[in-house]
Amino acid sequence: PECAKQNCRFDPYDNAVAAIYLTYRGNLSEAANILIGLRRLMYDDSGRLELLRSAYTEKGLPQEWFIDTGNNAWVAMAFAHYAAASGSSCDAATAHDILHAIVGESSCKGSLGGFTGRAQNSRGGYRATEHNIDMFALARMLGEKEIMDQAAEFVR
Repeated sequence: PECAKQNCRFDPYDNAVAAIYLTYRGNLSEAANILIGLRRLMYDDSGRLELLRSAYTEKGLPQEWFIDTGNNAWVAMAFAHYAAASGSSCDAATAHDILHAIVGESSCKGSLGGFTGRAQNSRGGYRATEHNIDMFALARMLGEKEIMDQAAEFVR
């Protein structure tokens, strides 16, 4: 990249949007390359999923340690779009894995409902309409009505 001599920043959200774009343009092989890179960052050698951090270096090391709900939801949407276009059950399963990991990390209890903008163990467990809309869209794509309703509870 142009910033190779500097401290480059690579955002999962930007990569997810690029993968969705490439999927809809019919360039599944390029979309798959992006998703392979994202998958490598999420799953450890034992197959355990860890939600993505806000940004990474060119070597795949976290540059920012926050776990953003919306960014991870968009990554899951990229896997879901790709799965629908390619028929890949593995990528559909990855989208579901991410959704359920987000629910485990950022569900809000109480009268407002919804999800925090960042994982509860990250700094700044705020709630944002934007991230709840992301969660609503993802849950709707994956047919997860209970999760969809949880996100909608905060957005109403």
